Amino acid sequence: MLEKFVAIEGVGSFDSFKAPGRTTFTKLSLVFGENGAGKTTLVSILRSWKDGSAALLEERRTLGVTTPQKVQLLESAALCSFSGGKWQRPCPPLEIFDETYVEENVYGEAGINVGNRRSLYQVVLGKTGNELRIRLVDIDRKSRAIAKIVTECERELGHVHGQMPLETFLRLEQTKDIDDEIEKTEARLRAVSQAEQIRTHSLPEVPEAQPFDIDALRAFLSSSISTVAANAAELVRDHAEHRLDGKDSSQWLATGVGFGIEDDCPFCRLSTSGNPLIDAYKDYFSQAYAEFETATREQAKGILDSVDLAKMQQMVGNTKLALANIEWWKQHLECEALELDTIALLSAARDAHRIVHDLVEAKLRAVLSVIDIEASDLASLQQFNKQMDELAEFAKRVNVLRRRIQIFQLEIERSDATNASEQLLRLRATKQRHEQQCDNLCKRLQSARRIKNRLSDRKARARDSLQEYSADLLGRYQQGINAYLQRFGASYRVGPVAEDHAGGQPSCKFSIELRGKTVRTETADKPGEVRFKTLLSSGDKRTLALALFLASLDTGKALADTIVLLDDPMTSLDQARELQTIKQCEHLAQRCRQVLVFSHDPLFLREVWDSSRTETPTALKVHLRGASSGIEPWDIVSDTAPKFYTQLYAIKQFIETGNGDLIAIRRMLRPLLETWLRHRRPTHFGPKEWLGGMIDAIRSAGPGSSLAKLLPYLSDLSDINDYTKDEHHGSNPGDSASTINASQLATYAKLTLDLVTES
Repeated sequence: MLEKFVAIEGVGSFDSFKAPGRTTFTKLSLVFGENGAGKTTLVSILRSWKDGSAALLEERRTLGVTTPQKVQLLESAALCSFSGGKWQRPCPPLEIFDETYVEENVYGEAGINVGNRRSLYQVVLGKTGNELRIRLVDIDRKSRAIAKIVTECERELGHVHGQMPLETFLRLEQTKDIDDEIEKTEARLRAVSQAEQIRTHSLPEVPEAQPFDIDALRAFLSSSISTVAANAAELVRDHAEHRLDGKDSSQWLATGVGFGIEDDCPFCRLSTSGNPLIDAYKDYFSQAYAEFETATREQAKGILDSVDLAKMQQMVGNTKLALANIEWWKQHLECEALELDTIALLSAARDAHRIVHDLVEAKLRAVLSVIDIEASDLASLQQFNKQMDELAEFAKRVNVLRRRIQIFQLEIERSDATNASEQLLRLRATKQRHEQQCDNLCKRLQSARRIKNRLSDRKARARDSLQEYSADLLGRYQQGINAYLQRFGASYRVGPVAEDHAGGQPSCKFSIELRGKTVRTETADKPGEVRFKTLLSSGDKRTLALALFLASLDTGKALADTIVLLDDPMTSLDQARELQTIKQCEHLAQRCRQVLVFSHDPLFLREVWDSSRTETPTALKVHLRGASSGIEPWDIVSDTAPKFYTQLYAIKQFIETGNGDLIAIRRMLRPLLETWLRHRRPTHFGPKEWLGGMIDAIRSAGPGSSLAKLLPYLSDLSDINDYTKDEHHGSNPGDSASTINASQLATYAKLTLDLVTES
């Protein structure tokens, strides 16, 4: 229980307050304070304690005071202090109804906004519900933070993945030798774009290697006439054996051959002319030589043809064309390195041609002679054949390439440029996807998405738990609100109080049901739509706020442990609702740990005092002396006794004797007239109507109104109002007896007395 404001320093008009004796709060405490006295400052101190907010006190720092703010409260016999910018002890359960409550939880100048709905929802939920709400809000906050990371990553990756869907981009798997694959695909795409050229371009020709037969050359150069003579002799011996019966013919012929065949016989020197055998032998020998020579020349032609320079130059030219053709195909097809030194090939061919020609010519000049091949020439011929071997290997590889090209041509004919382009884009995207910076970004996105999904699941479960808890609670809250509205005599009701998650944070919303219509309380978003701001009068809005507050106290709060503070709950309420408010103060006093009622209306507090059935309330007064506020005991019974007759007799005595406090007499004129008018027209002027408003009502009264009967007094009432306007709702600090003209005061006092004593 709050027992006392022990000390207040540097807060509003409480620049240096120390509590005097007999200012202790009890279970039901009534605190009176005129406007500007400091009553609202006390409420702000308690709200700061409740919320643990230093800002609420800082914004009320006393002007001109530089010392640190300090507050000391006595609560349940323990001292609770605000110092060093914070409260040293937590506040017990405390519920406050004041203008701040209305503005934060119910409505503001523009109507009911989302902030009002969220705050009201927190008020209704209570401790258990708010724990569920805080859990949901915390998850939502984390979800929004991780969603921001997801969005940032997706935005950054948007500059990378281009037209490819992000999900496809993320799933691209790392490819081995990606640069080679890109190069191949680029070549393929170029090939597809040149499909017609590829289809019609010639294949590389396969050059034919023509190795030289060195052994055949050796045999050719080593052939001689002795071979031919032996053949001829064989024929002659055959002839001799058959014709000469073999009688020493072989020896003779051998001797003859040794001596040579001339016109004279080598043995007898006789003439052999006319000898048919010798002639036959000569004829035969001459024919063999001629055939040998002819054969030698024929052989020479074949050998020379195998090293024909024109043919070998053509062979080298074909090889060059094949190499050039292969270079063209390389731009479309990956080819193995096919190289051949055509210069060396041509040089070897020319050497072979020269060497063979020289050897053959030497043989033809001496067909019966054996011609030897020099070692250097033999090496040149062998080098030529080595070049031919390389050319033959080259030809084999060209053949393989030709088959590959043919397959490639078929593939290109069946290929689609679109598919090739897509494949190239995918490969390039794959390369970029797995570059270090991009890969890190993708991993960050994927990690954030996993966290976001987990938070989404947790958020859904937290929301379900909160909705399950609040569904019955909000239903009972609506019933409680409408029950209080009915007690207050309101002409409207509230529709279902529903949970709302717009904007991510939970809140509650309700509608107003009036004259069979349902009006939304959210800010109107259509021109001409009925607005809460203009739907209800000030009194109805205040009644709604009070009903919302009272109903929230009934939704599961431990009232036996709760302090309830009501600050001016009667603002803008009519007399009927004032009586119901007084009853509610009494009901709260019976149910709560403590009830504090603050008001600037002493008569309202007196009625609360009179209606109390539990125990005698404590009455305190907030006063302003000079520029400093304080708290003191308040004699509520004396200060709220009927003043009409007391004031009337004091004024009458002043008029008759001239005796009296001039300041007090002038201050009595206005309230005396206000009380008189309330009694004359109780249905028109309530306890909150003041003289200026009463005069305006009389002036604007229509001919049929009962107020029209007061029109004859209008001029006098206006004069008195002007004379006493400085006394409206409080004292005038500039007043002193020397500033008041006694004669003038007597005139207005008599005028006032004449009015109120008129029958």
